[in-house]
Amino acid sequence: MKNKQPQIIIAVISDLNTDQRIQKIAGSLHEHLGNVTVICRKLRKSNPDYPFRVRRIRMLLKSGVAFYATFNIRLFFRLLICRSDIIVSNDADTLLPCYYAAKLKGSKLVFDSHEIMSEVPEVIHRPRVQKVWQWIEKTYIPKIRYKYTVCNSLKDFYNSGFKVIRNVPYRLELKDSKPHGEEKMILYQGSVNMGRGIEDMIAALPFIDNAVFVIVGDGYMMRELRIMVQNSNVAEKVIFKGKMDPKKLSVYTQLADLGISIEENLGLNYFYALPNKLMDYIQAGVPVLVSDFPEMQNIVKTYNVGETLKSREPEMLAQQINRMLNDTMQLEKWKENLKSASKELCWEKEETELLRLYREVLS
Repeated sequence: MKNKQPQIIIAVISDLNTDQRIQKIAGSLHEHLGNVTVICRKLRKSNPDYPFRVRRIRMLLKSGVAFYATFNIRLFFRLLICRSDIIVSNDADTLLPCYYAAKLKGSKLVFDSHEIMSEVPEVIHRPRVQKVWQWIEKTYIPKIRYKYTVCNSLKDFYNSGFKVIRNVPYRLELKDSKPHGEEKMILYQGSVNMGRGIEDMIAALPFIDNAVFVIVGDGYMMRELRIMVQNSNVAEKVIFKGKMDPKKLSVYTQLADLGISIEENLGLNYFYALPNKLMDYIQAGVPVLVSDFPEMQNIVKTYNVGETLKSREPEMLAQQINRMLNDTMQLEKWKENLKSASKELCWEKEETELLRLYREVLS
């Protein structure tokens, strides 16, 4: 019976509603291994139902040292009172309460690293804050036996016995055709924060022909980008869609002609990234333009599904995009290759590796 199965608690500080990786992992573990409870931050008044249990921590603060301290203290006490055979910490910002709660309760501890906290752009220019995250990563991560991350570059960076579980989407049933007007659709989806290449795209738009740039997502750069759009006189070429439900987004992504993931090199966290958006574009059958960073470049070259960025200079970037959008023969090749890539880069395959790891934890 289900109540005799292992109790797995997953701790994450992000918004579960838009964190597709946590949704997939929690769903797979709940379906195949045991009872899953996700403890996360409460950000919305209304929340969808999930097959697993969700416990949200309401926070008055939204950022800063006091926010992290308060969330971690509340998370620690939640973990203490919940029955758990396995506690899963997602990233270093939940690691301390998970580590000590697991020690006190005798639970197995698993660490799931989505990113290097000491290398996020908001941290690398704040030496004191960065040193705290570096201390947590160097002190605690090597002590954890079971851990996995999203790509080989992060695995090599940690050099501490990680396995790789990539953040890939479920297989999609694609539509045979999609409606097209004269204008092509260039899509960016994800967090609207610094270093995502969105400013480069806006600067290039005056030189891009017959295309609109659609931004799906939200973040602290939104107001600044809206002002930039107005000042650049490209308001008719930019559409801000805001946050979108993942199921709706997966359908919307298929309408795009080109998917953008041109992050800047603002630290190792971006340089080693294998962004969710890239895998979503591929699964939706959309050719991609990506930064020439190791993981992204490897995917694009291995499967031949797009190009790496040649230049961020506005006119040069526009020339590359214009060519990609209008080279009919190349587009057809990319679309054929995308069909093959989507069969390999899907959660149905990655889930097998995830379950193998957790069965080892339980053995």
